[in-house]
Amino acid sequence: MMRSSTHSSPPSARRGKSYLPSSRTINVIFRAAYAMTRCRRKRNETCHHPKPKISSYSSSIASFLFLLPLLATSSSTSQSSSPFRIVIDAGSTGSRLHIFEFVTTKLSASNSEDSCSTDKGINNLWKSLFKSDCPRVECLRRGSSKAWTALSAFASQSSEEDSINNHRKEALNATHVAHHMLPLFNYASIIIPSEFHSSTPVRIAATAGMRLLPSDEQIRVYDALYEGLLEQVPNGQFAFTNLKRENVMTLNGEIEGFYGAVAANYLRGVVDAQLEVIVPPETNSDDTIDQGLCTNKFGMCEQDAENVVFGPSHHYVSQKMHDVKRHGPLGALDMGGSSTQIVYRHTAGGSGGHNTLGVNESVERDQAMADSEMRVDDDVPSHLHDQDFFSTSYLSYGADQFRERLWDLWVSEAEKNSPNRDNGEDNLPVIFNPCSFVGYQMSYKEYSLLGTGNALLCAEQINRLIPHHDNVIDLDELYDENTERSRFKEEQQQQTIKRKMVGGVEHPPLRGKFYGMSLYFFTLDCLRELSDSDHPIHVSWPTPSIEELTHALDAFCAREWQGDLEEVQHEVHEHTRAEVLPHRCVEAVYMVTLLRDGFGFHPSSRDITFTHRVSGNEVEWSLGMVLSEFAAAMGTERESNRDDNDVIV
Repeated sequence: MMRSSTHSSPPSARRGKSYLPSSRTINVIFRAAYAMTRCRRKRNETCHHPKPKISSYSSSIASFLFLLPLLATSSSTSQSSSPFRIVIDAGSTGSRLHIFEFVTTKLSASNSEDSCSTDKGINNLWKSLFKSDCPRVECLRRGSSKAWTALSAFASQSSEEDSINNHRKEALNATHVAHHMLPLFNYASIIIPSEFHSSTPVRIAATAGMRLLPSDEQIRVYDALYEGLLEQVPNGQFAFTNLKRENVMTLNGEIEGFYGAVAANYLRGVVDAQLEVIVPPETNSDDTIDQGLCTNKFGMCEQDAENVVFGPSHHYVSQKMHDVKRHGPLGALDMGGSSTQIVYRHTAGGSGGHNTLGVNESVERDQAMADSEMRVDDDVPSHLHDQDFFSTSYLSYGADQFRERLWDLWVSEAEKNSPNRDNGEDNLPVIFNPCSFVGYQMSYKEYSLLGTGNALLCAEQINRLIPHHDNVIDLDELYDENTERSRFKEEQQQQTIKRKMVGGVEHPPLRGKFYGMSLYFFTLDCLRELSDSDHPIHVSWPTPSIEELTHALDAFCAREWQGDLEEVQHEVHEHTRAEVLPHRCVEAVYMVTLLRDGFGFHPSSRDITFTHRVSGNEVEWSLGMVLSEFAAAMGTERESNRDDNDVIV
């Protein structure tokens, strides 16, 4: 069993921590010891040696011990490389800084010598000779901090200034752009020990809010931000000088989705820090992993706690083990304000990305997938690779952007129907809004949107903006409690041979289990919270069926605003602010409709777990980014070590 390192002390208390030398360093020194031994045996011979056998290394122990002081030197030198990582998620509503640390923990060698390393030979021999503990790596989040100004706001300001100056592209005020992020880096400088400030890698990655802007506008903002931060180095306001200009960028939507899947799989214990898939031993289906509760120095799971552990450890809440043999790695569904992502490993050993098969090939493959849908997947991957996943991002399909597109559609149609409307009228013309709570009224582009709270009509309107496959679920039948479930199963069998399409992107058949994150959780958990106490969604949460979610929508949207929700808007739901509550109806209907009619999740399926945290830890793509970079670096080191095995010192 893994014995986690002590997590109760703050980072500053661990400054004297001894870092293990790299396996490459051990290889070189041990081979030097071996060479010295051979040379002593053949005093008068030139020391050119063939590649030794593993068993012959035992005679080198004395020489190896002689060279042990070199290990201490290597260990102290390695401390110049920071174990910390900084990632700033520059989203459409603000920028959030995350601090991660990679920490070496140890397993008892007596219990797991053979599983400590996939490398054969000298490394494992060294561990067995000295009965050393085997190092394992965990990723810990040390803290988070948010600035509520979005980077895209600076581009908007520059556009307004350009229009005043006859569209002249002038450089942004670098000091002004960087100023809003300085408190974030000041927070990071407190958490990260000072000796690691200059060597800690920094990534500033913007998402959909910046993707909506022209590329030249993005570059202007990034240039100004980078220059503005470096301006603060002399006066000590910015200490993380390892920041490179190329690491201030817009994150590709598909990669963002994949990073989210990486984070979910890591937190769920499907993969380790090197993204190697962890295949559990054969157990009974009712077996669970009892890994304790997520705790920190305050005795609770807290979003910004510095010692929350990411990764397979005793901090996990007790839960059933994910059956990676049957379902494969987890897929991810992520919803933000401007975009939404879906990512999953769609075929065993297949290539990821957008589908490029011909029509006949697609249908044949889909039918084969449908026939084998319930079979155990014998092709469990050894690692998570992005090329094995289907991942796509839909710009303007985020909750805020989609809502505005729907409002714009109604306004456009109203203007066509009333071309001679007097804009100077005292009372704004009314557009009845089935996607808002009953009686909620808001102004939008010189119209008044009045909520009628009809989820069925709302779904029909939403489907106008989701280009999808031909078979849309008949909502009248779905709302009919007497509809036989067998009819839905029959429809599912017919739909499996049809391609799923959203926004012009063709989808391979859905596969495996998914985690629904971010707004998927915040919105649909609000739906659960405000549903009748006897509704099935309370029992099945966090894995409700699409059918249960659909049935909950009508009563949810039909709630009155005045005298009901308006009175409790500040405290109605933990994850819903007062200014967000009026939009929860349209968000909930949109998400359920997208999952059902767009992506093609069957009404009776329970393949999605809606979650904000996995075992007490927040799921976020930034974790997936640092894990992916770490795994890539470790893969490079493994290749280097293999090369070393062919060289004798």
